[in-house]
Amino acid sequence: MAQGATFPDNGGLSRLAGFLGIGGRCRRCGDTLRVGSDLCETCSAALTPRTGGYCPVCGLLFAEESLPISRCAECRKSPPPWSAVVFHGKYEGMLADLVQELKYGRRLDRAAILSDRMARAFLESGLAVDVVMPVPLHPRRLRRRGFNQSAVLARPLARTIGADYASKGLRRVRDTPPQVSLPRKDRLRNIAGAFEAGTEQAANRRVLLVDDIMTTGATAREACRALIKAGARDVALCVVARA
Repeated sequence: MAQGATFPDNGGLSRLAGFLGIGGRCRRCGDTLRVGSDLCETCSAALTPRTGGYCPVCGLLFAEESLPISRCAECRKSPPPWSAVVFHGKYEGMLADLVQELKYGRRLDRAAILSDRMARAFLESGLAVDVVMPVPLHPRRLRRRGFNQSAVLARPLARTIGADYASKGLRRVRDTPPQVSLPRKDRLRNIAGAFEAGTEQAANRRVLLVDDIMTTGATAREACRALIKAGARDVALCVVARA
């Protein structure tokens, strides 16, 4: 399991907090915590993980969370190029708010909350990987935004699960319009040929590809094709949320 936040000892105040059983402040709302947690009870309750009712290959969410985890009909008939997908929960509520605050509000502190939940989901999945790679932005878009949200999630995730981190293992070679701006039917055509992977990072290795949200899977599909072409032994996905 990924560990909660740790807080430096700042002298008497920190020792008093420990004596009282107080662990610091909630990463989300700032309320006081008990020791051993990074979120208060209210925020933790709003970020409970999805425990059932989805396809473990494509992440398709079934109507009821109480349903078993099982392959959907599409993945049984025509599986995608990746072997499995790991995610924390459905893209809604506080989870969606945190992703948007990170991605569009430049709240980089939100990455710690999200990456921790991704790591927990990955460790509970039982998957094994050799290297973690973020879905890259094109250099022009990276300059405009100033950071790649997938990279700020992937680096601490790699450290927590004990895998190598390859920030440049996958490259975006075409500057495509954002997928979110396109109708579902146009997304695969928009992203075709957008990625190249380096054989030195991918060849004969189990790759964990990291992104913030998975919607249609078009971006993941094209990125996986590039990694497999570069010799990846296996590719699994890890995202914060499934839309």
